[in-house]
Amino acid sequence: MSIFLRLALLVLCLLHSASPVLADAIGGPFTLVGEGRESISDSRFRGQWMLIYFGYTSCPDACPTDLQRMTEALDALGPLAERIQPLLITLDPARDTPSVLTDYVRMFHPRLRGLTGSVEQIDEVARRYRVRWVRNPPDAQGAYSVDHTTTLYLVGPNGAFVEWYKSGVAPAAMAEAIRRRLAR
Repeated sequence: MSIFLRLALLVLCLLHSASPVLADAIGGPFTLVGEGRESISDSRFRGQWMLIYFGYTSCPDACPTDLQRMTEALDALGPLAERIQPLLITLDPARDTPSVLTDYVRMFHPRLRGLTGSVEQIDEVARRYRVRWVRNPPDAQGAYSVDHTTTLYLVGPNGAFVEWYKSGVAPAAMAEAIRRRLAR
């Protein structure tokens, strides 16, 4: 058997076996805190799609940019967007209280909800979604930043991860990809 045929078979086997495992390995149940300190779990959104972003309100660049992309994609979906619950899960629970998050998310989309929780809760949900993040040491004035992945996660009505959209995906392309998923 030629080396090219072996490589092609190996690639096909890897692609066939990796896809279901990868999809099953991302996401999972969570219980966090929303507006008014209300306990909110992922199960509350069963029957709806979720579009989830992990970030924080003091983020100087990536978070506002990505939340604006999320908003533009939802706007481009028109009435279909009603089937999607957009969420911001903070990676900075020390500063992002429910009221801080509520004020922040209102600047982007009227249905965007901000969720926070204990450090342990945030660590767990971030781990389940494979979010990479680190809180940088504070400077002399006590200010700090949080470095993190910049990905939007689409979760289906059954609570299972469907696909993600990296930072470079244009809102129109994201909207079209979501539209195709909702049509299935």
